[in-house]
Amino acid sequence: CSMNNLVGINTILNKLESTNCNVDFIFIFDPIDNDTASFRQNYDLSSLTTSVYLDVNHVFRKNNTFLPKEKIFHSFLINNEDSIVLIGDPIHNEQIETLFFDIINKE
Repeated sequence: CSMNNLVGINTILNKLESTNCNVDFIFIFDPIDNDTASFRQNYDLSSLTTSVYLDVNHVFRKNNTFLPKEKIFHSFLINNEDSIVLIGDPIHNEQIETLFFDIINKE
């Protein structure tokens, strides 16, 4: 599932190039254990223009037990004060994408 996001991430990054926003991204992928090699291969083929963390030891999940199991809540935007200002996936949800760009254009 997360492998499908790689191309979508590039789409968002390409749209950001036309803005004057100063946005840093941190992508943390937590693939299931038997999917790690396949994920790495797909990452290499994705032409992703930013680096990602591949959390093969599931440390992020273990240290953030407040995150719900539903993947819809696994994408979020954090402002420069480390507060979550948007929850949702702009890659798969047009309304979230609009909110995402509205928020970062105001920052």
